[in-house]
Parts: sequence; C-alpha cells; structure tokens
Amino acid sequence: PVNGELVLSNSTISSFVDLANSGTVIASTGSSTINGGVTNASGATLRVSDLSVTPDNATLTVANGFSNSGTIELLNNNGNCCGARAATLNVSVGTLTNTAGGTIRSAGTSGATNTLNAQVTNQGAIEVNQPLTISTLGSNSGQLTVASGSSLTATAGFTNTGILSGSGTISVGS
Repeated sequence: PVNGELVLSNSTISSFVDLANSGTVIASTGSSTINGGVTNASGATLRVSDLSVTPDNATLTVANGFSNSGTIELLNNNGNCCGARAATLNVSVGTLTNTAGGTIRSAGTSGATNTLNAQVTNQGAIEVNQPLTISTLGSNSGQLTVASGSSLTATAGFTNTGILSGSGTISVGS
C-alpha cells in the first residue's frame, strides 16, 4: 500500500505478487504468508500483532529474505481473556537486512516472547522493549538496545561491530 493500510488475517499473498509497502501492513489474527517479494520502504511499517478482543498469537511468514528501511514491529499483547499472546515473523529463505534507516522493534503489553525466525543482518536499530528471540543474528553494525527488564536471545552467535546499549539481558547461543 502507498500511504494506506493493508490488514492480513489468515491470508496468503501469491508468489506472483510482490508487496512494496510504503504505508502500513498489519499481520493479525492467526497465520499469514507472503510468497512474493517484499520491500518495506523508509517511513513504512510492517506490524505483526493481534490486538483483537479475543486475540491469538500472530504469525507472518515471508518466503524470501528482504530489506527493511522502515519499521518492523513485533507486538505481543496481554490477551485480554486468554493469556499473553506473542508475535512471530518467519523468513523462510535468505536474509532479513535491516538497513541503516530501518528499525526492528519488539514491544507490546505482555511478557510473552516475540520471535524473529530469520537470518538477520542489522545495520540500523533493533529495539527490544519486550522479550525477543532471534534465530540467527548474523551481524550487528548498527544499534542494538535491550530495555531494562527485557531480554534478547539469539540462538546462534553473531558478530558485533555496532553499539550494544540498555540494561536488559542479551543471551547468545553457539
């Protein structure tokens, strides 16, 4: 969408369609999949969050790696009726590159752990305000901030030439 909003709810976008986002895309309610190419432009937002009255975990799967120059938000919530709910972004193949102007943010209202199942190269900012697990944080040459009381878990090691800040916890597997 160009300056508009697209909401995906248990949706699948065909491999014949490329999603060029310069507005807001929200993956909400259950699992959605984007099989075509994805670009998230500067000023755009790609949000994975289910904020409905009776929420479920929200999951977005993108078939191929892509570059983020805008904002990717993984928002968990307190579940209202049903317990804490988490947000998950999966990138099946390739690398998610967070460019120098891009932001990846883990936020929300519950302590549920958000998940980014992807090979991530960070040149921009990663902000961890709620617990986040990243399957492979390949490198960080940007800013990685973990807020007090929050945690970042990377299940595979990473190379850091950037800035690590905040008083939260960073755990890195081997």
